[in-house]
Amino acid sequence: MGVDINTYRGRIGSFSYQLGLDVVTITFVLNFSRVLKCIGSVVFIGLLLIIAGIEQNPGPNGKEEETEYKRVLMNVLPKCVKKLHPDPVLDSLLAEGILTDTQTRDISDLSTTSDRNRSLIIEISKRGVDAFNSFMTALKDSNQFELAEYIEQRLEEMMKKEISASPQGKLASKTTETPQVEMPRRVLATKFDERQDNNSDTDEDEYYDTHDSVAWKKVAEIECILNTLGLTAKIETKITISDVIQLDYSVHERKWLSPRDIPYIFIKRLLSGNSDAMDYRSYQMVKKANAQVKGSAQALYRPRESDSISPHDLFSLVYQCCDPFLKQLLFQKLYLCKISFPFLHKEYPSSKSILALWPLRSLVIETMEENSSCVNKIGESELLKLPINVVSFARFGRPNLSKSKLLNSILCENGSNTFFHKDRPLGTSTRYSTAGNVEMFYLPVVSCNDNAFNQPIMVLNLRGDLRHDFNESVSNFISAVSDIMVIVIDSQSFHTNISLLEKTIIQFKSVVLIFSGPLGPGDGKIFRTLRKLEDLVLAYDSTALQIISTHSEVDEKHYVDIIAETRDTISGSLSVHSIPTESLEKRLMKTSIETDETDTCKDAFMSAFSIIESMEQIAEPAMWTKLVTPIQSTNSIELGILLKKMYRNSDLTLHDGIRTKISEERDPKQIQITYPVKLFSDSLIGHENDHSFLQYFLSWMTLLLERQRRTHIYMENKPSKRSAEFRSDMADYSKKADNTYLETGHLFREIGHICDSLICSNSRNKDIDFPPIQNLARVVANLVSYGYAFELLDGNSFYMPTGWIKMVLELLHNLAGKENVLTLSVLGVQSSGKSTLLNTMFGLQFPTSSGRCTRGIHMQLIPVSRQKCNDFKIPFKYVLIIDTEGVRAPEFIDTSETCFKRDNELSTIITGLGDITMLNVMGESSSEMRDILPILAHAFLRLKLANNRLDIRKSCFFIHQNVSDVRASEKMEQGLLQSVKYLDKATNEAAEFEGISDITTFSQIIELDPESHVWYLPNFWQGYPPMASVNQKYCNKVVELNSHLVRKSMNERDKSFKTLADTFIHINDLWKGVLAENFVFSFRNSIEKKAYIELEIKMKDELWTLECSSCDTIFQMAHNRFSQCNDNASLRSAKGEVITEMKRIIATEKSKTEEKVEKFLNENNYKDITIKWQEASFNRIKVSCQEMIDNRKTEIDRLSNGREVDIMISIMCTKHDEELRRKSLELAKEVGPLGKSLNEEEANKRFEKIWKKFVDESISTDTFISSESDNFMRKCFLDCLTDKYETHAALLNSILSDFSYLDKRLEIKTLHGSFEKIEINENHISLVSQLKKLAEKFRPKSKASGLKAAREDIETIFLNIDLKVKHICQKNREITSRDIKKFLNEVDYLIRNIQTKNANFTLKITCILRIAVYVSCYSYHRFKNENAAHQQSQGISVRLQMYKKQVHERFLSHLMQRKTEDIAAKMMRTAIEEYVRLSVKDVMSVKVKGELKNHLPILKYNLLLEMMTSLVQEKCFHSFMRYILRPKEYAYLWVSKMADHILFSETSKMYETLAKLEISKFLSDINKSFLNSVKDFSEDTPSIEKWLQHFISLLSRFKIPKEYFHNVVIELGRIERLNISEFTDKIIEELQDSEYTIVETFTKISENTVKWGSFNPVEEICTEIWGCPEQCLFCGEPCIKGYVHNIESSHICLQHRPWGCSGLYDRENGRILLETCNLSAMGNAKVQCSIIDFKCNPQNRVPCSEEWHLFKEYKTFAPGWDIEPANNMDDRSKFWMWFIGVYAEELSEYHTVDVTNVPKSWENISEHDALRSLRTFYGLGERTENK
Repeated sequence: MGVDINTYRGRIGSFSYQLGLDVVTITFVLNFSRVLKCIGSVVFIGLLLIIAGIEQNPGPNGKEEETEYKRVLMNVLPKCVKKLHPDPVLDSLLAEGILTDTQTRDISDLSTTSDRNRSLIIEISKRGVDAFNSFMTALKDSNQFELAEYIEQRLEEMMKKEISASPQGKLASKTTETPQVEMPRRVLATKFDERQDNNSDTDEDEYYDTHDSVAWKKVAEIECILNTLGLTAKIETKITISDVIQLDYSVHERKWLSPRDIPYIFIKRLLSGNSDAMDYRSYQMVKKANAQVKGSAQALYRPRESDSISPHDLFSLVYQCCDPFLKQLLFQKLYLCKISFPFLHKEYPSSKSILALWPLRSLVIETMEENSSCVNKIGESELLKLPINVVSFARFGRPNLSKSKLLNSILCENGSNTFFHKDRPLGTSTRYSTAGNVEMFYLPVVSCNDNAFNQPIMVLNLRGDLRHDFNESVSNFISAVSDIMVIVIDSQSFHTNISLLEKTIIQFKSVVLIFSGPLGPGDGKIFRTLRKLEDLVLAYDSTALQIISTHSEVDEKHYVDIIAETRDTISGSLSVHSIPTESLEKRLMKTSIETDETDTCKDAFMSAFSIIESMEQIAEPAMWTKLVTPIQSTNSIELGILLKKMYRNSDLTLHDGIRTKISEERDPKQIQITYPVKLFSDSLIGHENDHSFLQYFLSWMTLLLERQRRTHIYMENKPSKRSAEFRSDMADYSKKADNTYLETGHLFREIGHICDSLICSNSRNKDIDFPPIQNLARVVANLVSYGYAFELLDGNSFYMPTGWIKMVLELLHNLAGKENVLTLSVLGVQSSGKSTLLNTMFGLQFPTSSGRCTRGIHMQLIPVSRQKCNDFKIPFKYVLIIDTEGVRAPEFIDTSETCFKRDNELSTIITGLGDITMLNVMGESSSEMRDILPILAHAFLRLKLANNRLDIRKSCFFIHQNVSDVRASEKMEQGLLQSVKYLDKATNEAAEFEGISDITTFSQIIELDPESHVWYLPNFWQGYPPMASVNQKYCNKVVELNSHLVRKSMNERDKSFKTLADTFIHINDLWKGVLAENFVFSFRNSIEKKAYIELEIKMKDELWTLECSSCDTIFQMAHNRFSQCNDNASLRSAKGEVITEMKRIIATEKSKTEEKVEKFLNENNYKDITIKWQEASFNRIKVSCQEMIDNRKTEIDRLSNGREVDIMISIMCTKHDEELRRKSLELAKEVGPLGKSLNEEEANKRFEKIWKKFVDESISTDTFISSESDNFMRKCFLDCLTDKYETHAALLNSILSDFSYLDKRLEIKTLHGSFEKIEINENHISLVSQLKKLAEKFRPKSKASGLKAAREDIETIFLNIDLKVKHICQKNREITSRDIKKFLNEVDYLIRNIQTKNANFTLKITCILRIAVYVSCYSYHRFKNENAAHQQSQGISVRLQMYKKQVHERFLSHLMQRKTEDIAAKMMRTAIEEYVRLSVKDVMSVKVKGELKNHLPILKYNLLLEMMTSLVQEKCFHSFMRYILRPKEYAYLWVSKMADHILFSETSKMYETLAKLEISKFLSDINKSFLNSVKDFSEDTPSIEKWLQHFISLLSRFKIPKEYFHNVVIELGRIERLNISEFTDKIIEELQDSEYTIVETFTKISENTVKWGSFNPVEEICTEIWGCPEQCLFCGEPCIKGYVHNIESSHICLQHRPWGCSGLYDRENGRILLETCNLSAMGNAKVQCSIIDFKCNPQNRVPCSEEWHLFKEYKTFAPGWDIEPANNMDDRSKFWMWFIGVYAEELSEYHTVDVTNVPKSWENISEHDALRSLRTFYGLGERTENK
């Protein structure tokens, strides 16, 4: 046939996949006759060829030769790694096209030269001859000649060897292009011991060449796998816990997973307890399928896919990429899954064998205690310290019997997947990184009868071949720690390596040799060799050898028998030879193997150990909780009790004592910080930036404390019926441990409670020699961001350190990028598997065990991948997991009522925090459902009722665990309906308990879908102890639940999610709610307030934007449109058009604003809250736009009237202008040449003479200039007074006569400070009836006190009237009768309300009239003078004055005989200056308002905060009282004062600055227009009017009316042709000084002389900021809302003052009332009719028949108000408590009340605490950024 036998010999019989070492051997037994021998040979070879898929007689081909050539290259090139300089070679190969740009960049980006060289050589080796030739050329071009010669020499030598090994020919050096060949996937193993045992006859150089080549190929394959999995960088940087617990739901959106996803999914599955995690093919959502090949004969021999990485390699390499703490967590999860874990592994790339000691330290094993006879006494022990026997398993050669599979069967009779073996999915894939590794597993003893072994066994599984995969150090280590070595060997390896086998066996104490193969009559040689080996080993007294065979002679034994025999042999060896148990820790101490514990780990141990030593010096471990952490174990318990008393006791007389006790508990002097706690804190602070140290340190602390606990706990003996029940024995153990022994959590809790006391008491850490609390908070926040849990509520003391939590969460809020979080909480009965559920669902580490393992409430933060799902933005970036202790805990059942209250309080916080609450129920027990459902219903009912106006948008899921039936959902349908009935019943009972009658079903509280909101989970465990593992079905179902819950939340587009800062606010609200006995009435949602503030800021911004954009446009449009009008008819028409256009502009801007607000409402962080204000927001925009239209109409009227006057003046001046000009010329001629010599004074005299004659003879005949006469204004005042007080006409007339009917001059500058001039005495006031009774008893001089109080009030209203007068006078127009009427109405309102419901006096009518007349007299003279000044500066007079300036300029020019162009230029300057001055004055109102908005508080919140802060700094009691009695008027005064300071003070001068800016803009526009006008009129022009018209059209801001240049046109009309370019140059030159001239006008303006053109910006800002004018009916606190609203939107106050601030007192004893509205709304407080302003009897305004009313029924009398209940005044009114404490005596004198009942603690409140209390409430409205 011409068959190349050597070629086929290498191919037939080998049907290995592309990955792997499997060899298919086909044996034919043929009995050919002599005749058929030849035919038989041909048939035989042909059959082999067909099976191998090889064509007949191919002969040597280029492909085969090329493959061999590449193999040679791959043996030569790796030796060049260290000598190669890669950079120039890379450039050459890129230029040649051998490597792509991407490949070149990837190689260059590698960190080390060695790595770059390896990658380059891999690429060259893959690409064959062409690439090699280019590579050699590049070497020579880059002067690497020695390396090139070396490669060529070695290549020639290797080729000669290949040729000599082939009898059929030689290896051709062909350069033809060949297909790319992958790197060989098979890796030759290294040698175990001495080379002579390999029976190799190669020389030493060739051996080392082969060794280097094989090692290089192995490294290359590992690098390839790491690169494929995206783990190359992670070998150094490591994967952390926070990396793998991150939630990435985008993988569910992809049809195919990237190989780079596999490592993270693999770890996630392990952390979820999935024992099948290594089968990474199951990760793929869509499986590949080849319909044409699948199921065909061809498929039987189809090669394996080249990308099939061995799961064992996956695990080994991923493990090496994990950081030490993730390794610890993986070990714990692996043990739960009953999967082996790495014990000894070869580190990549160093190949050093490293012992995994650190992860082993965290393993705690539950096993039967030693020497416990047959009584099951289960205890916990560290794996390293547990006495054990160690049995190692290894293979020698390649036996058919799977060692790992045998091990699994020995460990568990039913089989397990503890050790990975070839029968597992992808088990036959070639492994590259596992040879030389050692895995381990631990088998505890849980009973006397059901165990494979009678003692704990640790099994070691050596991966690889004992012949060559383990070096001497590893071999010695294994022999040192092993009690028994089980070796599985095949006959071939036994026969050829007997010497090496002997040396291997004698290293161990006891060996069980399992011979895999037949031992029949034909195998006598092997049998004799076995006997010889046995004798040789027996000669060594140190080794016991037992031999087992897998065959009975030639018959293979049943696999079960092999397992049993092996197990019995091992067990017998342990018993017969009495091999003692010894802990792994002691065994390791006898070895010198390198471990994974770094220097940092050891340093952290020393720090932790020193803390433990310091604890041991204090007391026994059982006392550490009380003595080492006394704050959290003693003080916090007392604090929790005191806080509940404070919030639940409405008796103010007891509050002071409680408050004192709380202060004492938090007093730094009373805080006992123990030395261990200080050491612990110092360790945290000292390594704040060393996260690795902190993790080691905390792990060591946990390990050492747990070790101490286990050492000192006495375990009770409890008989066990079955080994499967061993966990129940741990219940009492856990209770003791939890309640007695110290844990790391106690230390963090102690630190938190200490810091909380410092924060709440406003103390410094230095006072108690404690580290800075800010640093400690930062450390804790960083730990939480890395995945550590954080305690919110101390379950032992039921105390929440809110100050500490706030600090930590605010720092964490910043670390998390201020992103939103989804909060997921779990609620369930104790020991129902809540923490286990969360750990499985998210891969967390919440403590789990029987009994109360979780205490209080803990949170953990999990990041969500930033990748988008379904092309929409994920609404949250983190998931906040809330774990809590179980309800119905036996240790809290003192009484059923106590337990029920605690459970309700706990569940209220949990359900209140969670966006999703999981109700965890163990099994199908209806009794447990009955226990938990009332708690759940009560919690959700409380939240719903407390947020009755708010859709709480929460979800509730029922999780039934331990429901094993696959048809559970169908079978439990009836039970589910029953559960719904339980829920409805529980809801009804809870509603009755809360006194609510209209809620009877659970669906009224929260939506519940029985189909999607109820989940059934199988049992967590499967199998029987000790090999019980996590149920894979449980894991898969929980992962599915995880995805469902989070993805459901992602799709809730209308729901808003909180930030961590918001979460704290909500936590604080819930905590205060549960502290109060009546949660429903005490809980208030601060997030809702924050949402309102966000909306208010947005509304203010948008309304101001709307106003600015429309106001400027409308003003400019109106100005320009009116300036084009030359007569009244066109002006009226233009006005109508402007109003229409104004409405259109505002309507357009209104639509834009509505769109922005709607978008904000739908997209802001609190959209589910703010959406309820949508209608009110749109109404507010509508009202604002209507007000804007009304205001702009007024402005348009003003501009129109002004233009009308301009037209009139223009017509008048046009008529007489020529005559005036003629007179000027006549005078100039008369003077002649002497005109130039006239001085300015003489020239002005002559002009004034001409002007006066002109006005007298000409102007007066055309118009009659008049104004409101003095008599008219006085008559208006008198008429208004007469109409208003007509019932007291005689008395009014008498008082008017005293003031000469307003003609009397008062000689005062302001009303404020002029009380004596009114001549009011005690006879003009009367005390209220109740005060008269008290006066007789308590206040003999109360009459004089009443007059003093009246004086204070009158002086206060004088301040407000002064402000009103000032604002009226600042208007740039005449004061009309309408203004006077409005003014007097406001004055009357102020006077009549001078006595409020809390006043001690009333004003008699005589007093009221005297005040009204006095104010009228003062205002009359002010207004009269203002109108007179207006006539001089405005109207026709000012227009004539402007005209006079132009005429005067022309007169002087003629007199001085100037050129016409110069005269015209000066006249234009005069006209332009006047135009700019008037225009700037017009726009100043808008500009000033905008600037003031940037400097004054924009929200009412901010205004109140700043005003009260200034009151504290001012330290003036009377200023306080002015604010208390009239907050709105005080605010207007305060804002006006601030505005004046900003605008006109020497330090600011904002008014002048703004004027300069506007003047500069106007003049710049004018100069630019002049220059541009020249372009179109560059030559001499005969048409001056056309040029001027063109110039005006070029103005971009305001168009100058053309009549301004009337005289200019006349003057220039005498010139035939005007050179425009020269003329504009003259004008521009004239205008150079104009800016200074105009600015000087505005510089002289002050707060007293300013005139606002459009509107008064200060007055408008006051109105806009203050908004709602309403005050609390009871205490006078202003409504916080910054806009006027209807009754549908309630009035609210952030804090209510104590009633005594306004003068309220107890009518029985005259003592000041200290209650607040918040406090009274909680209890049964009653108020008098007068306090509610006689709303009960409004017609008669006298007390009704009941006289007293329950305060909590306040909505009857104040339906528009919503008062937040609060039992603790410290939370709501600390500022006013401070005020009363500081100014008690002043209040007593001012209000004539007894203040002896003011608590002493109020006097001790510091100014700092008072202001901090203010910021707590009003600071919510502070702007985070400037507008």
